[in-house]
Amino acid sequence: MADANSMCYTYGRSKTLIKQRLHKYKLQCEEAQEAIHEHMKKASLFIDMECMINIINNLIKRNQHQLGLELERRKTMLRLDAEEHQLIENFYELKPRQTK
Repeated sequence: MADANSMCYTYGRSKTLIKQRLHKYKLQCEEAQEAIHEHMKKASLFIDMECMINIINNLIKRNQHQLGLELERRKTMLRLDAEEHQLIENFYELKPRQTK
């Protein structure tokens, strides 16, 4: 009765076939993990940290150049706005009349 209602029997696959495939996939997974570890060992030899630091710094400097230009532009605008505000304030301290 248990054999007739078995999931393996219902789908037409034997238990041994399922076990074989499970074993095969485990072996493939282990082989893939070993290949990854071997690749990581070899890759670490090719990476020079000083070179990587220089590359990262150059990328940062290139992107920060645009930010520096924008910061200078905003500083100039802020200074000009402050000078205009000071001129307007000085003008109103003179207490001008509409007739003048």
